[in-house]
Amino acid sequence: MQKQQYPKPIQLKHNRWTYQNPDKTLWTEIYGKKAIFYDAWNFEDGFAVVRLKDGWTFVDVACNLWKQRFEHLRNFREGLACVKPYLKSYTFMDANGNFWKKSFQLVSDFHEGLSGVMMDDGWTFVDKDSNIWKQRYKFVYPFCEGMASVQLKDGFYTFVDKSGYQWDCKFCSSTSFNKGLAIVNREFDVRPKYIDKYQNFWDRHQADIFYDIYDRPEVIFELDSNIVNDKKFFRTALSVIKQKINDMQKDHSEKEVTKYKETLNKDLQLMFSNIIEEIRQDISLYKSLHVLDEDKSKDI
Repeated sequence: MQKQQYPKPIQLKHNRWTYQNPDKTLWTEIYGKKAIFYDAWNFEDGFAVVRLKDGWTFVDVACNLWKQRFEHLRNFREGLACVKPYLKSYTFMDANGNFWKKSFQLVSDFHEGLSGVMMDDGWTFVDKDSNIWKQRYKFVYPFCEGMASVQLKDGFYTFVDKSGYQWDCKFCSSTSFNKGLAIVNREFDVRPKYIDKYQNFWDRHQADIFYDIYDRPEVIFELDSNIVNDKKFFRTALSVIKQKINDMQKDHSEKEVTKYKETLNKDLQLMFSNIIEEIRQDISLYKSLHVLDEDKSKDI
């Protein structure tokens, strides 16, 4: 799936900005002085943030400026932008200019359908229907690969999923999930550990194998049988492959992803039928590959 090509911000003399279209024409050549800004951000979701003499606003790809000015705002993401009108609190706004009725002390961009927001009693998450989670945290980080790192009131970190389920284990620090793994530090760890979504810990060498599997899932067929036939390892490898396929959908056509998935699924069934059958007995398996039949197992 090819991404839309947007105009790019270009700096002019005297610290002013305009945009350059994909065909290299400058907006100033088309729209004149109207297309000169004090600051200009990259386009996202059809709009870009620009700064004028009287404040911040949005501009579309045809250089149409919004009438309203803001004290602070961020680019549209997933159809919503976090904005702060003058003398008002932070809130969200859609591309039609409709504001949410709810307001917040601070807000962050939407990621995977959820945004971190600061309330009077701490940070939490809100969905696109403006439903606010009951849990409160010292701080929250954006959702990535279905999980978010959150800082608890006691200063430790843990993870939550989109249903609000919070892990019991705590960490001194944690990163967001990337390629199926996150990096964490526990109080007694000499070196950082890697953790998967089943809360299994892995060392750097093992993590590098999973990263290789993400970059090229066919690597799983080349590994030593003693490694692959470990049920815990194979389960995590499958979750990494699932994440790879999910991420492929952003840059590839549905037809390409389906063909790749079917081929990979066939090879997995052929080479790992025994261990797949073992896994079916004790975990919920993924819908993204046919070998992972959810109706034959219990939920996680």
